Amino acid sequence: MTNGAYGLVVLFDLKPGSEDRFDVLASTIQAAAREEPGTHAYEIHRVDGEPAQRCFYERYADEAAFRQHEQSPALQAFLSDCTPLLTRPPSITVLR
Repeated sequence: MTNGAYGLVVLFDLKPGSEDRFDVLASTIQAAAREEPGTHAYEIHRVDGEPAQRCFYERYADEAAFRQHEQSPALQAFLSDCTPLLTRPPSITVLR
């Protein structure tokens, strides 16, 4: 167990040809999130064998820190900009 830490694994399925644009947007939210208080990790990965998938691993001090991130202007902009690049809503797994 992680003593109150709160995490997410978020899987994005991208439309063909949107990978480069998504990666730019992802880098921007990653930089912003890493500056937020309570963010312990904000990692972005490509998925082996799935060139149109990206996986985010996010870890926060607690759920309150995640809720602050969730309301941040940077995340809201990312979600607005990346939604048209996705084939479906992201898959989110919560880790406690």
